[in-house]
Amino acid sequence: MLGRILDQMMPVDCFHETDRAAFGRDMRTLGAAVRRRLVEESSAQVVLFKPICDSHLASEMLAEHGDGKAIWIYRYWRDVTNSNVTIWKGQWKQVYGDLLTGQVTDWGWRHEGISEDAMQMLHETYHDDISERDAASLKWWVRNASYFDQGLDQRADVLPVCYEQLVTEPIEQFGRICRFLGIAFDPGSVATVFDKSIGKEQAPPEDPRVIAVCDPMYDRLKAAQAAWERRFAEQYGGRGAA
Repeated sequence: MLGRILDQMMPVDCFHETDRAAFGRDMRTLGAAVRRRLVEESSAQVVLFKPICDSHLASEMLAEHGDGKAIWIYRYWRDVTNSNVTIWKGQWKQVYGDLLTGQVTDWGWRHEGISEDAMQMLHETYHDDISERDAASLKWWVRNASYFDQGLDQRADVLPVCYEQLVTEPIEQFGRICRFLGIAFDPGSVATVFDKSIGKEQAPPEDPRVIAVCDPMYDRLKAAQAAWERRFAEQYGGRGAA
């Protein structure tokens, strides 16, 4: 949704994860050389990539361009898990089972960028009888832990965005994003944003061990966003809509 709205704005060239000009069939970016070429060929004010499977490489990608910026969008873990168990068709239990038992399996990005702290969490939380749903929730934890592991929470050029705020306060939050990107904001561009996907599906009971790690991670992300606002928002014109 964020990419779609930004893609409608004239100054933006947006490459989604399904765009074969920038991403392979595995939804991974085709590499630094391809990104540089696409940026050089673009006449847009902003070139946006959505490297959803390469978020653990965000700091490396930012280093490619002196004026590069990133948006780290996070969403409440139960809603993300609802999507994960549908989209990824029950793979996360095997992904982390193989990782923890040292199985040599080509899971690609699913086994990349996992810090020692994340490995410790998996060792303490994963178990043989874990449900696929709970394993998918651990995936949400691991991927968002990378935001902190890379030190992105300390950077003025990485904007944290809460999905729930984005869809319930679209004028304020998209105004904030546009100021960060340095582009003009048209309030009419967010007329199609809706919040019906928040808590859309009833979540079955989760393992208490999973709740005990995922709830604090969501709180940590929200706290990091608040800290970012206190430290860096003034650089981009403060809070509120543009």
